[in-house]
Amino acid sequence: MKNKSKPILYLLLLNFDNTMKHVQTHFIFLLIALFLFASCGGGEEAPAPVVDTPPDEVVDTPPADDNQDDEEEQEEQEQDPFDIVPSNFTKKVVLEQLTGAWCGWCPGGSQFVNELAEEHPERFIGVAIHGGDRLENATIIGFIDRTFSISGYPSALINRERVDGSFLHFRNTWVSLVERQLRTRQAPLGMAIKTERDEQGKYKLTANVGFTEAAAGGTFVITAYVVEDGITGIAQRNYYSNNANFRGHPYHDKPDPIRDYVFNRVARFNITDMAGVSIPANMARVDRPFTLEQVFDVPSGIRTQNASVVVIITERDTRNRGSIVNAQIVKLGETKLWD
Repeated sequence: MKNKSKPILYLLLLNFDNTMKHVQTHFIFLLIALFLFASCGGGEEAPAPVVDTPPDEVVDTPPADDNQDDEEEQEEQEQDPFDIVPSNFTKKVVLEQLTGAWCGWCPGGSQFVNELAEEHPERFIGVAIHGGDRLENATIIGFIDRTFSISGYPSALINRERVDGSFLHFRNTWVSLVERQLRTRQAPLGMAIKTERDEQGKYKLTANVGFTEAAAGGTFVITAYVVEDGITGIAQRNYYSNNANFRGHPYHDKPDPIRDYVFNRVARFNITDMAGVSIPANMARVDRPFTLEQVFDVPSGIRTQNASVVVIITERDTRNRGSIVNAQIVKLGETKLWD
């Protein structure tokens, strides 16, 4: 009995030992699987690695460019010179000559105008206002006649001032009257004007009027019209031709009529009403300009390359007889700054 029980016990122990080895093997595989699962984060994205910056590694930000900021601020503060009103203004003198191609004495008047323009190119503005010929503008000559009562040709308004009881003056007095006006070099107000053409072919006039203390709060009127140079093809009568009383005159040796005569600074059409646009007294200020803007068309037959805009400022008068305080002229399509 004793010898038979030994092999049975041995077999039982051997079987138990093999069972435990299998359990250990399964347990080890289970641990490995759990480790791998935990490493993958259960299918979730692993967190990005954190990289520490060494304490002595400093990244500098470039300092702000103070000069550039100052320049940008200065540019913002800078104004267009067209809008900066100066403290004083140069006085211009305007001579509006009444003339016509039929008028045989009118070339002599034009000669005086040409001489004054050559002598005072920056301060003298001569304008030829025609009546009774192909260059007449009925609106312009009609206003002059109604307002100042034309009594003969050639005659002229000089800054539209009344002298010795008369607004209109004959040619032998023009030079002395203009020279008298030019003795005053400064005016109480002045202008910067520009004309621009848009894509539709229309023109825009912008006139800035600046005032000194002497003119601030005053009552003024602004008027603008267009003049043209270099007009030909119209014969000009000439009473100086071979006239014994005018030997030595520039037109003595020229024919009558002068078929190749050149007409300059001819008033062609008005931009504003000839009576002008009133400047309100509260807009006549030292600290800012009064601005007039007018859009206009140029009539056919006028060569824009030869055209200029004349702008005049007159004192307000109930009969439109205010004298010219100052004036400015600019080529069509160009800008004339303060002077």
